[in-house]
Amino acid sequence: SDVDALWLQDPFPWFSFNASIVGSRGTFPVSLSSTWGATFCMGFMYFKATDATKSMVAGLVAALHGSASDDQLAFNNILASKLSS
Repeated sequence: SDVDALWLQDPFPWFSFNASIVGSRGTFPVSLSSTWGATFCMGFMYFKATDATKSMVAGLVAALHGSASDDQLAFNNILASKLSS
């Protein structure tokens, strides 16, 4: 979670651990939010250590070491490309 978040109780009981990725809802990037109804906000993210999520995180790290400057934009674009393939 973001460094400016303060957890007052354990958040894990709220999650469905059948999901590989859990995140807070966002509206950026707007183009994907308009299509999907929401995007992943990087303010809070949980990744289950699966091969698919490891691949996505590796892609995110590579994008951020490259030309991408925004983690939320990069992650949602990676997710969009995975969903369209």
